[in-house]
Amino acid sequence: MAPVETLVTRWGGGLPQYGTGHLERVERIEKAVAEVPGLAIAGATLHGVGLPACVVPSGFSQEGLPVSIQIVGKPFDDATVLRIARSYERATPWHTRRPDPAGWKVPA
Repeated sequence: MAPVETLVTRWGGGLPQYGTGHLERVERIEKAVAEVPGLAIAGATLHGVGLPACVVPSGFSQEGLPVSIQIVGKPFDDATVLRIARSYERATPWHTRRPDPAGWKVPA
């Protein structure tokens, strides 16, 4: 894949390998973020690598579970990531719809 400024993708599983000490850095960041009301970290594939990312609702699975896309930008370009997320929300209805847990069919 050619270099891009922003990546929008569905979670496909699998984690890249990180250097020694990565988990400790992530733990420190998560503790600091947990102290800020309304702020959360999402995106396990990019966990703690310093890239801005945002998760946006993108529909429901066949089982009725919510699914989302993740938007990832280049370092320090949080504004672009948020603009893309907001544009997607304006173009789609998914952020206004709520799942019905009573109808969920969670795979075994």
